[in-house]
Amino acid sequence: SAGQGGSITGDFLGFCKLAVRHGVTPQDGAWSWAELLQRAGGKDEHGRAPLQCAFEKSDAKEKYGSENVFSVMTGGRSLRATAEVVFGSGTQESLMGMSPPCRALFDRAAAFEAQEDEFYAEVGGREAWEGLASDLGEVGLGNGPGCSDDDDDDFDREDFGSYGFTEEEEEELLSQGVKPWDDDAHNVLAALRGGQEY
Repeated sequence: SAGQGGSITGDFLGFCKLAVRHGVTPQDGAWSWAELLQRAGGKDEHGRAPLQCAFEKSDAKEKYGSENVFSVMTGGRSLRATAEVVFGSGTQESLMGMSPPCRALFDRAAAFEAQEDEFYAEVGGREAWEGLASDLGEVGLGNGPGCSDDDDDDFDREDFGSYGFTEEEEEELLSQGVKPWDDDAHNVLAALRGGQEY
């Protein structure tokens, strides 16, 4: 979902621009931005694109197996370590811990529709990004549809952070010594709230 009131396309563009800046993407010419953006905007059987749904820690474990944060030291990769390189900060600090130049680039990407063609050159070109925005239903419409199968949700998805909690819920968890990214965070919050399901 989009962060801080931005669009999914703008947030992903910011991530990709930072990935290029920090040398995370392959430099050997084997990388296809057009293919990545087509996959990112492609719909599943429920009509949702991968970027429109949160990729939880449990999803990563299912897809890639357990994370070994020490694999980076032996030449391997970890999703967490890669994110830290992209954002130039620890994943726990999220977007708040970015350096001012990185934050400025990320904020500029949030206004993706207002950028000149050269802004897109190193990440596949304007046309590919306009295609992604169109696939996500964001061109001229603001944010696209969310991940729920129920279109009558009584909340705004922008109120939820990266881990599926509101800021108030994250603060409540942290006050109890539970990190929002912990596997049991939703169960802990449910217990704190008298058994409500989250």
